[in-house]
Amino acid sequence: MKVIAIITLHVDGKTILPGKSVDISDEEAKSLIERGFAKSADASAVKEQKPVQTQQSEPAIDDVIEAIEILNPETDFAKNGKPKVEAIEAVLGQNISADSRDKAWELYQKELEADEASGDDVQE
Repeated sequence: MKVIAIITLHVDGKTILPGKSVDISDEEAKSLIERGFAKSADASAVKEQKPVQTQQSEPAIDDVIEAIEILNPETDFAKNGKPKVEAIEAVLGQNISADSRDKAWELYQKELEADEASGDDVQE
């Protein structure tokens, strides 16, 4: 199944940048689509997936932190060291404010410091 990357994907040793398409197994494609990492390149499937535009509240800070955890440090972070709002939005599939990003980033940094202090460097 052909999909279009929403975030940077790594497939068979190749890097697929957001907006680029790649042909992968149906099972893997469905998994990526369900998690919001890719969308179907099939025109009829894209039409089905298109959400109705409604006024959405911003995602929970915990969701923003989870999105930060899976970002690519080489492409999804700005020169100031913070994750790009656009990269987080691509993972979540909804808009966030820079203020929400900043709050999540601060909490994420504190979690990392706490993990290091406790000697817990196991990453999921």
